Amino acid sequence: MAARRKKTVAASPIGTARASATRAQQRIRDVFESAADSMQDRVSSARDQAQETWDNLEALFQKRVHKALQQIGVPTSAEIELLTRRVAELSAAVTALERRLPKPPRGAARSATKRRRRT
Repeated sequence: MAARRKKTVAASPIGTARASATRAQQRIRDVFESAADSMQDRVSSARDQAQETWDNLEALFQKRVHKALQQIGVPTSAEIELLTRRVAELSAAVTALERRLPKPPRGAARSATKRRRRT
């Protein structure tokens, strides 16, 4: 037993050094991971802030362009869409009215045109 104890006692400083080295490596890993997480959080925060700033600039630009277009009288897409629908409705109404009118005789249209040219 004494021999065994001597080996344990003799090996103890090396074992302690190894354990200390292992703990030091673990601490370094922990510090590194913590630093990496912190850096990732900062980068994410900076990215979010940059995106928010970009969105604000884009909105400001759109408002200013819209205001400038209004000042020079350029219609909006909604106004053009409304006018397009109204023209289609009026075109359909004119077509319906033309169908209700009796067709003029064939010669009547020519003679009216000739009369206008002579005068």
